[in-house]
Amino acid sequence: EEALELDRINGNHLWAEAIAKEKTNCKIAFKFLGRDAPPPVGYKRITCHMVFDVKFDLTRKARYVAGGHLTDEPSTMSYASVVSRDSVRILFTIAALNNLDVKMCDIGNAYLNATTREKVYFTAGSEWSDQQGETVIIVRALYGLKTSGAEWKRHFADTLEHTLQFKASRADDNVWMKKCKKADGTEYYSY
Repeated sequence: EEALELDRINGNHLWAEAIAKEKTNCKIAFKFLGRDAPPPVGYKRITCHMVFDVKFDLTRKARYVAGGHLTDEPSTMSYASVVSRDSVRILFTIAALNNLDVKMCDIGNAYLNATTREKVYFTAGSEWSDQQGETVIIVRALYGLKTSGAEWKRHFADTLEHTLQFKASRADDNVWMKKCKKADGTEYYSY
């Protein structure tokens, strides 16, 4: 309500557009069961909320976040490591010494590509307008859940290994490589 009030005061729709975009992007994370539907047996009730930010380019960002602080500690590891600074420096050095292009990408709403094993549900609030009051189970690794980072890392690693045929480095399991061959037969590694 506060974000929409700011839109009204400022005579624009910047926050409303950010909220609508986030709802569209994260709807894949939810299974709406219907109004007053009982949650599945063994599921824990949590709350969810929006987090708001203004980016450097002044665009508005809304993020729908689960109240993972309301859940019990997971029985499995929920830690997800990231590539080390040294590994990044080494790879940039290799690229520079060999006059190679460095390419990058950003995976929007990355966590939502992974499923979650956490058994949680919430009741849709006013931000869901037509579906307000419905029981909703979370089926994807929504930001805020304790295991979402680990679930995303597991999903991404599985994709790199089984779909794209990359192998994790022994020195840093967040550096992935694949033996490749140029058209002229020269072998090289893609990282």
